[in-house]
Amino acid sequence: MPIVALTAYAMKGDEEKCLDAGCNYYLSKPIKKDNLISVIHKIMDLPPGKKGLDHEEVLYPKEIEHLIPFFTNSVKQEIEKSFRALVRRDFKTLSFIGHGLKGSCGVYGFHELSELGAAIETAARIEDATALAALLDEVEKKVKEIKVSS
Repeated sequence: MPIVALTAYAMKGDEEKCLDAGCNYYLSKPIKKDNLISVIHKIMDLPPGKKGLDHEEVLYPKEIEHLIPFFTNSVKQEIEKSFRALVRRDFKTLSFIGHGLKGSCGVYGFHELSELGAAIETAARIEDATALAALLDEVEKKVKEIKVSS
C-alpha cells in the first residue's frame, strides 16, 4: 500500500525525512490539483494525461469514488453551520470553516470550491456579512452540482 505524506509545513529537508521514514510520495500544503492527480496516477499506474480525476467531467477513479458522497455531506454540514454562524455574526467560526473548506476542497480537487472557501475566510476576517451570505449560497449551489459517475 503506497503512503503519501501530506504536510502543512514545507521546510527544506521535510520531503527527504518523509521518504526516509517510509513514505512513497510527498505533498505539502497547499495541495495543487495537478500534483495530487500526478501522485494518484503514479499509484494507480495510469499514464500521464489520462483522465482519472477531472471534476469538470466529474470522473473519479473507482478507488476514491466512494469517498465523494462523504465529502459532499461534510461540506453541506459545514455550510449549514456557516449559515447559523452568520445569523449569530460569529465571524471567527466562519473564518475557521472557510479555512477548512479551502483545504479540504482543494485536496479533493474541487478548486473552485477551495477558492470560495478562501473567500469565505477573507470575508469573515473583515466581517462582511453581505459577501458571506452570497459566498455561502454559491458554495451550497456548487456542492449540489457534484455528481459521482456510475
